[in-house]
Amino acid sequence: MNQKLLTISKLQPFEYASAVHVWMQAAKNNPQWQDKRELMSFRRLLLQDYLPTLDCVAIRNEKQRILGLMGFANKQVYMLSVLPSVQRQGLARRLLNYGIDEYGVCKAEVFAANLPAIRLFHAQGFYSVARHERDHIGRPTPWYEMRYL
Repeated sequence: MNQKLLTISKLQPFEYASAVHVWMQAAKNNPQWQDKRELMSFRRLLLQDYLPTLDCVAIRNEKQRILGLMGFANKQVYMLSVLPSVQRQGLARRLLNYGIDEYGVCKAEVFAANLPAIRLFHAQGFYSVARHERDHIGRPTPWYEMRYL
């Protein structure tokens, strides 16, 4: 993949379905989303409730296909997802740095089981300030509250 041809820009409402597809593909690899009913239920919440309330940016290839996205509000990252086929190529790092530089992102929520994400946030200057044992929808899914140095 030619990194120079990738662009980051604001996600538009007509792109929400494509963005949720990216999130779903990435979520399938995470242990906290192994229950398919929960995954599909959260998919509906993303489309109807969450994406419209978040600021979202997407990283796109030269054909404008969405390869990854980041959703945030009040300078806090709530979602950062990259298609599995292009993971470990620096796209999440580029999205996170874009959020820091362009929007002043300085907080994040990261699932405790998502070790690659924890490593990414730590490498970019975030540190854990609190651990929570239940997620926002009440599942026993530990997550970290993180802050940017």
